[in-house]
Amino acid sequence: MRLNCTRVDDRTAGRGTKRSAAPWVLLLLSLWLVGCASTPAPVGLLEQAEQAIATAREARAADYAPVDWRLASDTFSQAQAELGERRHDEAARLLERTIVHAELARVRAENAHQRAQIDAQQQENERLRRELLGERR
Repeated sequence: MRLNCTRVDDRTAGRGTKRSAAPWVLLLLSLWLVGCASTPAPVGLLEQAEQAIATAREARAADYAPVDWRLASDTFSQAQAELGERRHDEAARLLERTIVHAELARVRAENAHQRAQIDAQQQENERLRRELLGERR
């Protein structure tokens, strides 16, 4: 029994043999997935917007700054709809607008509330002044 041992030249080894396409397919597939991957959900912005809305609500923005409150509320609803549709870039933009509108609504509500308190105090001071001086209206 004789063994047939032939020498294979390293430079020609593998020529004429089928090479696996799997590594190339995997590489192309991963590049495609990376390119098509959507922007991640803006969770941090969502939390900030929710907090801004809650703070504006606590400041009674719906009563004291209804236009700004409505803008904040509507923009937040639009952002939530965009999140539901997985359009994260547009949702992030709307959430940023929500934060700005809600903070503006809060500041204007606090300002209007303080103005109302000042007006009430001035009326009370005027009433007391008239009472002390004996003036009648």
